[in-house]
Amino acid sequence: MGVFMYPERESALQKLRGAQERLASGTTDVDKLTIALLKLHSALEDRLRELLAARLPSRRSEIYDLNAFHWQQIVENAQQYLGMSATDASAILKVNNRQRTRAAHGESVSLTRDEVERYEALVRAVWNAGSRSGAPLPPHPGSGSSRGQGQTSSGSTPRPEPKPRAGTNTSSSPRPPHYVERPWYRSTGCLVFLFLFALPVWAVMVFTDRKAGGLAKLFALLAFVVYLLGGFTLLSVIIDAPYLRGLELEVPSFETPGLVATITAPVRTSTPRTNKPEQSPLAATNPPAAPAGGCAVAWEEYAGDLGGKNRSMVWNEVVDAEVKEAGLGWQEFSSLVVEKNPALVGDGYEFKAGKVYVLPVCR
Repeated sequence: MGVFMYPERESALQKLRGAQERLASGTTDVDKLTIALLKLHSALEDRLRELLAARLPSRRSEIYDLNAFHWQQIVENAQQYLGMSATDASAILKVNNRQRTRAAHGESVSLTRDEVERYEALVRAVWNAGSRSGAPLPPHPGSGSSRGQGQTSSGSTPRPEPKPRAGTNTSSSPRPPHYVERPWYRSTGCLVFLFLFALPVWAVMVFTDRKAGGLAKLFALLAFVVYLLGGFTLLSVIIDAPYLRGLELEVPSFETPGLVATITAPVRTSTPRTNKPEQSPLAATNPPAAPAGGCAVAWEEYAGDLGGKNRSMVWNEVVDAEVKEAGLGWQEFSSLVVEKNPALVGDGYEFKAGKVYVLPVCR
């Protein structure tokens, strides 16, 4: 059973020689001349890409990107870095924008043999250096441009161009013109590393990759969403961890009554002094009978000024020492004080000056 083989891609020089051989046949047929012109134009495009890639190795992948680096960019860079003249650049773009575009769209092209021969001479003139500063490529024996040039100025016949060795690439570029090198940060190893240790960055890399398929981008989107949900879940678990429950958080107007783990900035507020005579912080009213061996918790009006304090400050400064023997803890106090004093919710869980509050006492 035979094996199907794709034809090898022609090099720039092979395309040029193919066009020159068509001209050497002496044809004046418009269709054949159009094919010769297209081959010349394609050969020049490949050759200029090779010269620019050798001149600008850091931009190699950009230069060989056929989807983004078009004739306009090729000619502009050839003028800037290879010294191509404005006249030659204009002639090349004229062929590209007129004859080549019309032929590619199947339209009839008005073309003469002299026009093709002049363009072939232009291609040979800029072949070696990208401009006329270098030595022109010798004409192909038998081509139309070699008529009358069969001999040099000294009258001797020029030596034929040596044939390349078998197996060697006639192009100066080690890679075919259609090759587009991927940057290192899009290599397989780098993408695997980012997927394992920096998934959001990996997702962005996949979204911005023009060669990535729709399924790959969909998978990246799902992985990114799962990563965010997992991150929020982990954060909520950490906030509700037991080792954080001893810390205190007072956020006015944003506190959730069920929130246990709270943190507060160490800001001390001074309590304004009054001229009232000193008395016990807790004024006992109808104290319940104390059980044997301990005391019972009773909620009574507090006679002092609690203005500017939050629950944690009231607990530390007033309540903790008072109810220590009764076994009332901070967690139970933080919720019960809101039930006993509903106005705290509207005041952002902050005690206000001039208001009366009930606090627990040990009786």
